[in-house]
Amino acid sequence: MKKRTEEAAVQMGNNALISSIIKTVLYWLLVVILWLGYCHLWQRPLTHPSAIAFTIPLVVPFVWPKIHEKWAEKNWKGTVVQMKDVEELRISGRTRRLLTHLHITFRTEEGSEKIVFLEGQEYKIATNYYHMGDEVWKLKCLKFPINLTDEAKRTEDIFCPNCGRFTNADKKKCHWCRKPLLK
Repeated sequence: MKKRTEEAAVQMGNNALISSIIKTVLYWLLVVILWLGYCHLWQRPLTHPSAIAFTIPLVVPFVWPKIHEKWAEKNWKGTVVQMKDVEELRISGRTRRLLTHLHITFRTEEGSEKIVFLEGQEYKIATNYYHMGDEVWKLKCLKFPINLTDEAKRTEDIFCPNCGRFTNADKKKCHWCRKPLLK
């Protein structure tokens, strides 16, 4: 059972990475087509200064943090070693708000530490899903680590590692993000 869940999780992470790569390639293709169309329409050489401006959007996927994170991130397994509430006072004009964040520290199998910062709705969900000593597995392209401990004892719902919300266990896809659930 656990082996199938791990295979499904790896497949979900791979699908998200492939999707990100396909979107980036399509973006590049669109920019190149617009560049060539511009040069042809205005009868300018490809090296004309106004045509070279089209090369700037080609580097956007490398500068844009979300795409870079998906490509650079690696899968890791670890254990929850610390869960700490951190309060922050945000002042905006005349408004003051006290926000509570949850900092979860994971120790990976390699010995390094990974820290995840959660707030708002994610904070409430994480306090029910992660506990000290839980074994977790973080896959690239998924927002949340998957809890590998027997979470079925804790709740009748299934956690979606893509959006971070719980969905009824009888569903095959997450109610919130429509991604397949790991069972």
